Order: sequence, then structure tokens, then C-alpha cells
Amino acid sequence: MGVPITFLDKYNPEQFEIIGCADYTGKYGSDEIGIERIGEEWIAKYQAQGGKGHYTANMTSLVYYDTSGNAKNTFKRILIRRRVNRENRAETNQGQGRV
Repeated sequence: MGVPITFLDKYNPEQFEIIGCADYTGKYGSDEIGIERIGEEWIAKYQAQGGKGHYTANMTSLVYYDTSGNAKNTFKRILIRRRVNRENRAETNQGQGRV
């Protein structure tokens, strides 16, 4: 899940694990966790609709198309994953016959 940098103020390492950064390409960056590079099509759409940010093909950033087909970008995101400890797993699987 991508969260804003301000998440660090509330970060609980027992609950979440930081797995990377969306705009970074080194270790723990987008290349390692499977975020694709920005393509020419997204850049053309973004600029055509008045987007002013600096983007070039092959940059890494979390970008997307909204439900109306508009090219959108996000602010810098830290990528986290919820930790599942044995107690949480037991609660989740309660009634399913496994732990």
C-alpha cells in the first residue's frame, strides 16, 4: 500500500513493514518491487490535459488513470505491507480450521 511520507509520524514497526519507495530505483525502490516505468502515452495524456509536472519516459513514479481516463500522479509514497503475526493470523482464520 502506498502511504504519504507523513505516515512515518505514526509508523508502528510491529504493525507495518516498510518495503520501499515508489520514486526511487535503487535497493528497496520501484525496480525491485515491480513498479513499471512511466510510458510516453501517460506523459502525452498528462501534458494534453494541462499537467505541469516534469515527467519523462522511463521515470519511476506512481501514476494512474482515474475512472474518467484522466492521467493522474501521486505525491511521493512510501510503500508498506501489514505485518501478519501469529495472533492476527489466528483471528483472521478463526472458524476456518487452521492457524
